[in-house]
Amino acid sequence: KPDYGIDSEQMYITRDGYSWAVVHKLSGEYFGRFGFAESQKSQAGIDGQTVDYLVWRPTWLHSVFDDRIVLAVALREPRPDSATMVFGYFVLQPR
Repeated sequence: KPDYGIDSEQMYITRDGYSWAVVHKLSGEYFGRFGFAESQKSQAGIDGQTVDYLVWRPTWLHSVFDDRIVLAVALREPRPDSATMVFGYFVLQPR
């Protein structure tokens, strides 16, 4: 979002296989403990590479005092024989 800036970020690289489903499940459980609910899940192709992303926003009760957005993004290696995945979490806060 243009009105938001990155407050914190964490990046990971895995060469053990692409498991976006595991990232999705574990992240959802973790962020749910802090009052966040998944608001968007999608996939896009950019220059021949697949980018998956998830967005969590505070539930209506938490949105009264917490206006952060959490974004998880994963980029797969475009070669079919590669199991490398780069993914990261970004916490966005209004400017």
